[in-house]
Amino acid sequence: MIQHRDLQRWYAVAIVESYRYASSTLNTGKQEIMTPPLSNLSAFLLHLNNSIYSMKNFYIILLCLLSCAIIITCSSDKKEKEITNLEELKTAQFAAISGTAVDQIVTARFPETTFSYYNSPIDACVAVQKGIEVVTAYDEPILRHILAQTPGLKILPQMISVDYYGMAVNKNNPQLKRSADSLLDAIQADGRYNKMMERWFSGNSATVEMPPIDWPGNNGVLKFGTSAITEPFAFYGPKQEIKGFDVEFVYLLAKSLDRKLEINDMEFGAIIPSLLSGKSDIIGACITITEERAKSVLFTKPYYKGGIAAVVRDFAPEAKSSRLSNLDDLKQRRIGVLIGSMQDHYVTNNFPEASVIRIDLPTDLATSLKQGQCDAILLNNVAGKFYMKQNHDFAFLQEVVTIDSFAFGFHLNNTRLRDEFNKFLKKIKKDGTYNEICRRWVDDPEAAKMPVIKNAGTKGTLRIGTTGESIPYSFVQDGNVVGLDVEFILRFAADQQLKPNIQIYNFPGLLTSVITGKTDIVGNCIMITEERAKQMAFSDAYFSSESGMIVMKENLADRNDSPKLKNDGSDISTATIGAMTGTTGEMFIRTEYPEAGLKCFDDIMDAVASLQAGKLDYVLTSYTTAIRVAGKNKKLIILPNRLIDEYAAIALPKDQPELLKKVNEILAQFKKDGTLDQIINRWIKPDSAGYQQVAIPKTTKGKPLVVAIAANREPMCFVSDNKITGLDCELIERIAHEIGRPVVYSDMKFSSLIAALGSGKADLVISNMSPTEERKKVVNFSDGYFMNPQVLMTVNTKAAGDGDHAGTSILADIKDSFHNNIIHEKRYLLLWNGLKVTFIISIMAALLGTILGGLICLMRMSKAKGLQLFAKVYIDLLRGIPQVVLLMLMFYVVFAPLDISGITVAIITFAMNFAAYVSEMFRTSIEGVNKGQTEAGIAMGFSKIKTFTYIILPQAIQRVLPVYKGEFIALVKMTAIVGYIAVQDLTKASDIIRSRTFDAFFPLVMIAIMYFALAWVLTYGLERIQIRFTPGRRGR
Repeated sequence: MIQHRDLQRWYAVAIVESYRYASSTLNTGKQEIMTPPLSNLSAFLLHLNNSIYSMKNFYIILLCLLSCAIIITCSSDKKEKEITNLEELKTAQFAAISGTAVDQIVTARFPETTFSYYNSPIDACVAVQKGIEVVTAYDEPILRHILAQTPGLKILPQMISVDYYGMAVNKNNPQLKRSADSLLDAIQADGRYNKMMERWFSGNSATVEMPPIDWPGNNGVLKFGTSAITEPFAFYGPKQEIKGFDVEFVYLLAKSLDRKLEINDMEFGAIIPSLLSGKSDIIGACITITEERAKSVLFTKPYYKGGIAAVVRDFAPEAKSSRLSNLDDLKQRRIGVLIGSMQDHYVTNNFPEASVIRIDLPTDLATSLKQGQCDAILLNNVAGKFYMKQNHDFAFLQEVVTIDSFAFGFHLNNTRLRDEFNKFLKKIKKDGTYNEICRRWVDDPEAAKMPVIKNAGTKGTLRIGTTGESIPYSFVQDGNVVGLDVEFILRFAADQQLKPNIQIYNFPGLLTSVITGKTDIVGNCIMITEERAKQMAFSDAYFSSESGMIVMKENLADRNDSPKLKNDGSDISTATIGAMTGTTGEMFIRTEYPEAGLKCFDDIMDAVASLQAGKLDYVLTSYTTAIRVAGKNKKLIILPNRLIDEYAAIALPKDQPELLKKVNEILAQFKKDGTLDQIINRWIKPDSAGYQQVAIPKTTKGKPLVVAIAANREPMCFVSDNKITGLDCELIERIAHEIGRPVVYSDMKFSSLIAALGSGKADLVISNMSPTEERKKVVNFSDGYFMNPQVLMTVNTKAAGDGDHAGTSILADIKDSFHNNIIHEKRYLLLWNGLKVTFIISIMAALLGTILGGLICLMRMSKAKGLQLFAKVYIDLLRGIPQVVLLMLMFYVVFAPLDISGITVAIITFAMNFAAYVSEMFRTSIEGVNKGQTEAGIAMGFSKIKTFTYIILPQAIQRVLPVYKGEFIALVKMTAIVGYIAVQDLTKASDIIRSRTFDAFFPLVMIAIMYFALAWVLTYGLERIQIRFTPGRRGR
């Protein structure tokens, strides 16, 4: 059997080997950290038995390795290859989100991928940003919202999977589904749907106003379940109201049914159970329509097409002195093409050194150029000229590069249908219908209308496949799929008297559908290639078009640069301004300054990158975003002018209407007398200056006002000098003083705030929280107290000549990180206090758990079947419940009625869990002692108790201690989850520090070292106990 000491030796040697390879890499000047090759495994294993035997050496080596890791990471300056295409990730390791199906979706697309898991998409994105992970994947609209606040990342233009989102109702309520479907058809027909899409998916949904609730609601209540963290589908707005595309749709549905709308915010995993249990009538929150879900709920018609996107690091292209003048300038640039097209072959063969970005759809191709993901795109000129008309910043680098032909695809075995189509194509060319169709859709596709095509449909059905996303060939207009290709097929169906059945696919799925026989004919500007011709039967070419190389005008060699601007906002009418697509900022510039050069971006950090590269004069963005960006980059400044105003609120329990009334009255007074403005001005400033601390009147007597808060949201609420402070804190402390109650903060994770309020652990919540409709179902919200205006950000000309910090040594970097994360604001006290909390919880939980485990062990070994059954059920139950779930159940449910601290609950919970495991260890160790020793003790005159105490127990302790140590260390590490119940342990202290310094690496390394040191000390103590029970080792 492998002994514990052998495992320690082997692990130590593994560390030495890793250290040797890392050192070798550094010494040879290589850019990448190497790991021992698998080919050395045999030699490595032989080396294990001849290596380190001392625990002391083991821990010294591990500390050296951690130090080496710090140095390597701090000095890492390797130049990674930029990922531009999804196909480059076939064997990559993805950062997946725990509890989601993303890993399954990625595996279905790329079976050879591996995964590491994170708790949230934000954590995964930060890991990619810091270079810890290569790629992460999640829902595309939510990723865009995250990337707006996370610089240095980009979304690859190709989607991993394409999904359709819909609302869901109970299967017992088909009438509500029909009502929702009818409403969707109506708003698509009258144009309201397109307006909603423009408002909510424009890039700044926070500025969109929800329609007022002004109907009587005579037919009862429509209960809507959602998860208000899925912007732009459902989220909290600046005024703490739940809004979004899904929410507005349900508003319209409730109004059409004359029912009052009740919105309940909940965790995403709870919305379908809420529907099945009758707590919700309809649910919506970026819900993907799947076959599995459709077994238990009724889905409405899909209202949005999205999917899973990939996020990788964005390496800003190096500034180049020369602009683009001809195709030769693209030799080492990024060129976008349609995947598998003739343009793809052309670029691959003629630009071998270029980065070829392959994309499924022309729409996505144009978007990739606009967002700076490509330097140029090669696209057929019919589509290219349409996108150039929509985006005046596009221009041809060379108008004719290739000439391409398009055809319709059929199954290889269905040549009869293909031949019939070829005959039809010749007929319409001869009678002039062909030219009429081409003129209609090529000249002005947006103004074109699909003619009425009469079709008897008496000879069966024609299954038609298309994408609906490729203007002018196939796109959606007024809720119907129209376009050049679509009209050709519909006329062919009428000619054959076949009833058309249009099916929407993504482009790869479109080709697969006809190959597998799921469709009879497919059309979507499909180019004829040799590879495709082997898998499907092509019709005669029905359309030909030149393809041109399109670039941004600003990158052309003959571009006239704008004159030097003052950068004070006075030249805004003629300046080049960047804004988020579809936001109020974009509309403001278009309306108020029509002569300005407006450039729209889907990601604000793309706009900032353009600003830093000199392509923009200003960026128009929200106040708080600008502050954070400018605070990280001293070359950027925020102008004092607030161009547009856009609102946070306080959450209170439903059963506290009087407290809500008082809070609203005080807020109204603060707004009236200027107190609220003073608070905002103290904490949020355009120049990102230091915070202005003022004396806040406080009440020290009376019933405490327990405030749940997530103190990692600077400048709203954060920890400074070991105190919770910020705009939210000053506001609530002033409100509490007016009420006459002292404030007691309960710092916890943001996701636990509502739960704390609902369980009575807090009197109110303030943490820059928006009042979504879903949250309003379980809590009340005050009036809004904070407004987030739109401001201009520009380059600080005074700092323009300052060079970047270069040549800093590794030791200087470590010194700066140490000072910022440990010394500054006495942050070491946060770590010290967190360490004490972790130590107390670990020791007390272990002691209590050991006692409880002993009792459970006695019950398990009892001859009474009732006691045995109880012990077995206890052990199985505690082992089967995840520790974080058990912890939250104990805090928010079991002990909710009691005034008990989170530390006490943590000790009890961990002790219960610890007891379930060590009880079985105790039982095994006791049963491992030979029964003859018990008989011998009794024969010598000992009682059963004395025999157990003096003979059996010492041997059992000696046997159990090695495995007991491992379980005890696992308990210590398990305490890292206590932040969920408002306990500030070592891990929570790290989270607080990272929220202030934006350093994702150093605080984690320090915490790892502290956990290691704590585990070493505790393990050493247990070893001393073990020696006392090992006769051969006593006195060592």
